[in-house]
Amino acid sequence: MSRVLRAYVRLLEWGEGNGVPHRGCDAPCEYAARLASVFPEKNGQLALVTEVLEEALFSTHLLPGMRMAAYFSAVREIKRREKPIQVRTAGTGAPRA
Repeated sequence: MSRVLRAYVRLLEWGEGNGVPHRGCDAPCEYAARLASVFPEKNGQLALVTEVLEEALFSTHLLPGMRMAAYFSAVREIKRREKPIQVRTAGTGAPRA
């Protein structure tokens, strides 16, 4: 398995561990959208990961080293905060994701 795919698998495992299960039929962009709905502050990094992953898998050229470095950095950064922010609903004191 390539280094790009190993990093993506770690992202899938992180998402699963944080309550966002990956379905076998999910395209990378679909899964990234579901992750972004739980972790909206990671939307830009998720978009980068999806774009580079698809380019690495389906293009006929090698990706520049800086682009690959940005991909691996984004995966690491996404995984940094492991739990969704709990927002308290006004007046109830009850947390919501």
